[in-house]
Amino acid sequence: MGYPSACISSPSRQPQRHQDVSSSSLFAQLSFLAPPDPITVPGGEVPAAAGGGAAGAAAAFVAPRLPPQYVESNARYLRLSPIKTRRVIQEIRGKSLAAALAHLAASPRRPAFAVFRAIESALANAIQLHADKQIQPQLVSVTATNGPVFKRPFFKARGRMDIWRRPTTHVKVIIKAF
Repeated sequence: MGYPSACISSPSRQPQRHQDVSSSSLFAQLSFLAPPDPITVPGGEVPAAAGGGAAGAAAAFVAPRLPPQYVESNARYLRLSPIKTRRVIQEIRGKSLAAALAHLAASPRRPAFAVFRAIESALANAIQLHADKQIQPQLVSVTATNGPVFKRPFFKARGRMDIWRRPTTHVKVIIKAF
């Protein structure tokens, strides 16, 4: 669904339709996001819960862990639109951690506060995990994914009913502490 040209003041304000995912993207360069090897036990057989047999086939994939210098935080089930949250995240892309926090603190948009809190949480996690050494945190990635959609009844005239969709968002922040 396109936007009428009269609604958009400049070409830079048009929404980004497709994200360019190429081999030079951040996630392609990070080897820790590759699927893990199957789990083996000292006896040499694969346990049933890790993929050995039909019952464990669904549980074969184990989420990869981040290396120790990367710290993450998740803000889940936020009552925000994922599209509007991605707009706020797009504004801070490429900025340093301090510049991103300053931009979010001054932003009038509603999702900015939630993204600010998620970045603060990741920063607190980095400080707690690396308390023994001096760190210089660097913002690696901030992503907003769709959460479940809550549906609420909306009663209308003449006994009719509609459904109000209440979207939710999951925000994930990854910080590199070195």
